[in-house]
Amino acid sequence: VASVLDMEDLLNLRNAVSSLRLSEFERLQLLALCICGAFFTAVQAGQMLTNFAINTAERFEAAVCLFFRVVDSHNSRQMCSTDSEHRQLMSALGEYSNCICDNMT
Repeated sequence: VASVLDMEDLLNLRNAVSSLRLSEFERLQLLALCICGAFFTAVQAGQMLTNFAINTAERFEAAVCLFFRVVDSHNSRQMCSTDSEHRQLMSALGEYSNCICDNMT
């Protein structure tokens, strides 16, 4: 059974994604590649989103990618820096915003 990333793995991923050498697009691509086998809490996903500039398309896409890897999606507000950002995310997800990552196998 899979579990959420431990602190060391989360820190390593954050460091890789936050490299100053990467463009926002490259940062998003690296995140999408690395999260395929990982699960996060909403707080951890929010920490990952801090690597992206606020109000950018890449941050929004990263939030969507991360949402489906979050084990406590009922706390999804903790992923976003503002209520407006959270509303935009929930609106874009539509009915998928009700998905719960409960089968982490």
